[in-house]
Amino acid sequence: MKVALDTSFAGVNPTGVGIYSKRLAEHLARIADKRQIRLACYGPSCPSRARSLLLGGLYQEWPTYTQLALPLMLIGSRPDVVHSTSHLGPLWGAGKLVVTVHDLIFKRYPADYNPFWLKITRTLLPKVFARASAIITDSEATRADLLRFYPVHGDKVRVIYPGVDAAFRVPVAAQYMAAVKQKFDIVGDSYILCLGPWVRRKNLEVVIEAFAVIAERLPEVHLVITGRPSAGMQSAGVTAALARLPEAAKQKVRTVGHLPTDELHALVQGASVVAYPSKYEGFGLPPLEAMSAGTPVVASDAAAVVEATGGAALIARADKVGDWVGELSRALIDPAKAEELRRAGKARSGLFSWERCAEETADLYEAM
Repeated sequence: MKVALDTSFAGVNPTGVGIYSKRLAEHLARIADKRQIRLACYGPSCPSRARSLLLGGLYQEWPTYTQLALPLMLIGSRPDVVHSTSHLGPLWGAGKLVVTVHDLIFKRYPADYNPFWLKITRTLLPKVFARASAIITDSEATRADLLRFYPVHGDKVRVIYPGVDAAFRVPVAAQYMAAVKQKFDIVGDSYILCLGPWVRRKNLEVVIEAFAVIAERLPEVHLVITGRPSAGMQSAGVTAALARLPEAAKQKVRTVGHLPTDELHALVQGASVVAYPSKYEGFGLPPLEAMSAGTPVVASDAAAVVEATGGAALIARADKVGDWVGELSRALIDPAKAEELRRAGKARSGLFSWERCAEETADLYEAM
C-alpha cells in the first residue's frame, strides 16, 4: 500500500498541527515495514527516510501547494492513499483522500481570522469533505462539530486521538530547572503556569483576573504566562488585563514568550499548577502534556478539554473568575488534592501515545 502524507501545513505551526504532523510522520515511518506501507512524506516535519521533494516557500497556511503542486507531483507515483494532516487536502489527483480535522475554530470565532484565508477555507472545505474517503478528528467533540456544521455522513468520520510526547515524562535535571527559572526571574518554588498563545479563545485574561485575588491571599505565588500575540488572528486583551492588576500582583507576573521545547518542559514540570482556560479547542494537548509531567492541571469546561482530561483535572467554567480563584487555590494549598491530581494525570495521559495514533491511522488506511 502506497501512502502519501501531506504535511504542508506543519511549517507555520510549532504547536497543534505541527506537532501532530511531525509525530504522525515519524511513527508511521517506524511501522511502515511491519504494516506493508510504502510511505512518502511531502512537506516539512517529515522523517528523512520518508521525505520527498521540498518546495520551501509554498509551505504556508494557504492552499497553493496542496491544491496545485502536490497533485502534480503524485501523478507519477500514484499512491493508494493521500493523507493531509490538516483539513484542506487536495481536491483532485491520485489516491483515496484522508484529511485530519483538528478543530473548527473558524466556525465559532470567524472574526479572529484573516478574511481572505477565511473565504478560501469556506469555499474549499465542503468540497474537500465531499471528496474525502475518510475524515479523522482529534476528539468526539470535534467530530460532533463537524457533523453539525457540514453535511458529512457519520460513517466517514473517525476519532483518532493524538499522542503525548514521552519527553514530558522525563524528569528535568534540578540544575537545568534552576537555570530556566533564573533566566525568567521566577522567584521561589510556587507558580501558576498559564499556556498561551495570546488569542481571544485562549481566554488568558480570566487567569490574570483570578491571580489578582490569589496573589493577595498567597503572596508567595507567581504567575508565568507563555506565548505572545498570534500572527493572523485577533489578539486577546492580555496586555490590558496585566495592566489592570494591582501593583503588588503585577510584580509577580512573568511573560516568557514562545519557548524552546526544553525550557517549556522545565517550566511545566516546575509549576505548582498549570492553568488552561481556553474557551474552545479541538482536543486539548497542553493539559495532557502537563499531566504527563506530573503537574496538577486546572482546565476549562470546553467540551474537548473535558474529554481529553477525562476527570484527571480540576474543571473551572471558562468565563467565571471565581471558579478559577477557587480551583487554582485548591491545587496550590491542598497537598492531598495536588498529589491526587498528579497520580490521576499521569494515568490519564498514559492512554495517549503516538504509537497508538499511528497504528490506528494505518488501520484506517487498510480499511479504505
